[in-house]
Formats: sequence, C-alpha cells, structure tokens
Amino acid sequence: DNSERCLGIQALLEGDASLLELQWFDEYATAKDRSQVMKYVTSTQSPVFDSAPPFMKKDFVFPYNQGYAFVEYLYAQGGWDAVNQAYARPPISSEQILHPALYPQEIPQEVSLKDIAALLGADWTEIEQGVIGEWYTFLILAHGFEPGGRVETQTAQAAAAGWGGDAYAVYQHREDQSLVMASITAWDSETDAQEFEQAFSTYLRGRFGQELAGVWIHPDGRHNFVRLGNRTIWLAAPDAETAEPLWDWLISP
Repeated sequence: DNSERCLGIQALLEGDASLLELQWFDEYATAKDRSQVMKYVTSTQSPVFDSAPPFMKKDFVFPYNQGYAFVEYLYAQGGWDAVNQAYARPPISSEQILHPALYPQEIPQEVSLKDIAALLGADWTEIEQGVIGEWYTFLILAHGFEPGGRVETQTAQAAAAGWGGDAYAVYQHREDQSLVMASITAWDSETDAQEFEQAFSTYLRGRFGQELAGVWIHPDGRHNFVRLGNRTIWLAAPDAETAEPLWDWLISP
C-alpha cells in the first residue's frame, strides 16, 4: 500500500546484489567467466524491453542503476556494515535513493488530498490512490508517453529534485470508463515549486498546446494546474462539466 517504500526497498535489494556481483566478478572471475559473460551480453536479445515506451524502460532499470548508486554510496561510507545497517532502516522513498546523502534523515511530507468522491457522485469509482514520488515526477516530465511533451533530462531532474511529498487519486466512470485524476504536491520551498511549475507548464504545452488561464484542453479532456505557494495542484478530467466543481473544491482554502 506504499509504492514509494516498495521502490526504496527494491532498490536497496537490487543495488546490494549488483554491487556484490561486480565485486565478486572483479576479484574472482576467471578468463573463461569473463568470456562467457561478454558472449552473453553481446548475444542476448530483449525484444519486449526494446519495444517498451521510454518511461517503462527507465522504470524497469531503476532498482538496478539507481539502486546500485545508492548502495555504492553506503559502501563508500562504511563498507558492508553500512549496507547491512540499511536493512534495519530501509529507504522509504525514491528521493532517498536518488539522493543518498539525504538518507535516512529526509522524510517525505505527509500530504492529504481532499476527498472528491462526493462531488463526483455514485457513477464514479476510486481505482487507485497513492504517492507519485520524485522518480515518477521525473519520468512524467522527461519520458512521458507522448514525445512532444518531454522536457530535457537535466531540466526534469532539477524540477523533480525539490519534491517534498504528494498524494494522488484516480477515479473511473462506471459507464463510459472515463478517468479523473487529482494530485497535490508539496515542495521543499516555494522556489522549488516555481521550478516545477515552469517545467510542468512546458510539458503540458508540448503535449496539449497553449493554455487558457491555467487550463489545457485536448480531445480527450482537460488538465488544470496551479501553484499555490510551495504546493502545486493538478487535475485531469474528461470535460468542463466534471472538472469545474472539482477544481473549485481542490483549490479552495
């Protein structure tokens, strides 16, 4: 029930395994071992992975790449004892994995999302709720499904790095299967929120065209986005009739 904690633990596990594999290989691999590994690496095919969208590829290797960097950092601080100690206090967010120096002190902020179920009515069912986190915020910006909306990698990394905490929920209409998604994100500072606002507005313009007073309209619906101090609110809805009362409720004090 906590995808960020699961991602942190998975990265610790796979990073631990990756570092140990490389250490073993450097110290004990024979010439035959090295030859077999090179043959495997150069001959292996992965058609499913190769054909996957960019965000799925990046997400698949996160526990191995970023997890390895995280565990390597711990190892540099105190050897395998430092790595072993992390199992007693596992990382709880992708932010801690991406920024090992923040582990374990930097704790995600608790963010509450207003309950919009009553406004939506009985025809809508909540299908998912959770936390997007820094890693998926970066993926949305830099590796979204539509190429036109992608933000340059360094810009996306910098924009996502100020993440402090968030909450989101997704609802589906029982008859036409349309979706509503609402999220609120707390940033470490108002400057961080402004940086994300700029990057996310670029993403929305690239994907859906020019905005009209904080609204981006497209054939499948509309997106509302606003920054209020050090928080940002994002709503995706199928039409204005659905969006407007929800938006008024979300941004009200």
